[in-house]
Amino acid sequence: MKNKNNYWIVLILISTLLSCSNDNSEGSQTPDIEPVENIVIEIKGARDIFPTWAKFQGKITQNSTSNRLVGFVFSTNPNPIVNNSNTFTASDYRIGISDLEFTSLTLLPNKVYYIKAFVKKDNTYIYSNESTFRTTGYFGPAGGYVGFDKGIITDGWRFMEIHPTTLNFSSAGVGAKWGAMNTFISGTYPDFGKGLENTNIIVNNTTDANCAAKLCYNLTLNGFSDWYLPSIQEIFQITRELRTAGINFPYDGWSSTQTNADFAKSTFYNLGPLGSVPTFEIADGVKGNGNTVYPARRY
Repeated sequence: MKNKNNYWIVLILISTLLSCSNDNSEGSQTPDIEPVENIVIEIKGARDIFPTWAKFQGKITQNSTSNRLVGFVFSTNPNPIVNNSNTFTASDYRIGISDLEFTSLTLLPNKVYYIKAFVKKDNTYIYSNESTFRTTGYFGPAGGYVGFDKGIITDGWRFMEIHPTTLNFSSAGVGAKWGAMNTFISGTYPDFGKGLENTNIIVNNTTDANCAAKLCYNLTLNGFSDWYLPSIQEIFQITRELRTAGINFPYDGWSSTQTNADFAKSTFYNLGPLGSVPTFEIADGVKGNGNTVYPARRY
């Protein structure tokens, strides 16, 4: 009788253990865990810097397909963050991996700015490292105004400065002629960054001493002799932006960009009808007429 009772006790114990084992197995299943998203924000800094605007560049890498707010926050004070009273933002919504480029048109001349890239995840802002840049509108090493900064050195130069004092061929008048009439010199381009190349072409193909490009080419000023006559996009953009910043270039000016055998490109301050708002424009000037000559250099 005792052995029989022991038999049933053993069966009950085995059954209980199996039941507990099954319960523990079900309870120990690993729950679903949402993977951690790795967000990488890179800031490349400011590019194409003028006195009152610049382009901001960076990159955002995110795994989510959510449409998120991304952009740049900047200030004249260190450590800028979004929604501070003294910060500004340039932003948009992006999905996934995206190269960032935003232009800010609200900058002040000759100021050091602190900038970060950011992404807004849920209600939290995630920031990149801080970068700095300086808007142009200050004096360069040769005594001209630095009107443009590429942000990085490419093709051997980064900065461009232009001198606000005209060069004169003689004391008899302001400025100089562009060059000889009825003469076309091929190879002068309007593009930003072509002024030096244009000047060299003009100098090598002009015999007349009364020539705006030659005055710049032969100039030594404040110890620097690498001056040239800027292309039309160089003189137009730089003097326009410097004027916007309150730095006055009072006269129109020749460029090193040719139109045809008798005309070359120059800037033109159009006063318009009485009471209208003056406009700064590009015009065709007669090569044989005198015009202001603003020398430029890049470094």
